[in-house]
Amino acid sequence: TVPVGIYPEVHSDTLIWECVANAPTFFSMNTSNYFDRGYSYRIRYDMLPHTFSNDIEPNNYFESAQVVDPSLPIEGNQLHGNSYYWGGTQEDIYKFELPEDGAFKIKVYSETLTDDNTGGNVIQLYDVNTNPIGSPFTAPVGLYGVPEVDSVSFASIPAGTYYIKTYSSYVYATCRSYRLELTYVETPESTSEIQKNNVRLYPNPSIGTFNLDTRKMSGQAQIDNIRLNEMAQGYYMVHIKNDDNDVRIKFMISN
Repeated sequence: TVPVGIYPEVHSDTLIWECVANAPTFFSMNTSNYFDRGYSYRIRYDMLPHTFSNDIEPNNYFESAQVVDPSLPIEGNQLHGNSYYWGGTQEDIYKFELPEDGAFKIKVYSETLTDDNTGGNVIQLYDVNTNPIGSPFTAPVGLYGVPEVDSVSFASIPAGTYYIKTYSSYVYATCRSYRLELTYVETPESTSEIQKNNVRLYPNPSIGTFNLDTRKMSGQAQIDNIRLNEMAQGYYMVHIKNDDNDVRIKFMISN
């Protein structure tokens, strides 16, 4: 019930609805006083966006997992089509490739526009056969759009295809969004050959643009920018050779 100003002052008030679904919505204005006449009003409404909202559908199953570049952030939300609103059970699932053996870290930013962070935001890593790696990791959820940050690390995982699933075990965990940042570090065994030959290729994997640093090589040495954006997704090999070096570096293009 909104207060009404009289003679002829205007009173105002604000109402907030949390987690309104993406659907037609109606407002109804009325008074319970039969004898009241001459009311006028103005309504203004604002939709508060998710902090992270770059969500692509559908990615609720392993068969339809969203393929992502592990060098870029992943953003998603748990409302528009992905919500657990009123008992839904869908998840967001992402698929990516790691080119070499190494250490792996998932940094998680989670937030909700409400005051309910029950259940947290659960992260689970899977191998190419969708077998879970480690235990589910529950990241805290920040309230009122302010993200909480946490991370989970894996000391050593082999090169290959992997999946990440994010979900909540709380039945009303809607109106939430998240950001995942994946950090991959090759093991010393996989980088020693490149280092001893004084060549560095980065970022790897990439969507098609790489930097090749040969400044430490003998003879003519420089940094070149390699653009392979038209190449298909997959693994490739670059071969660098001069009088003192003969180096082959495997790299991946991830669209």
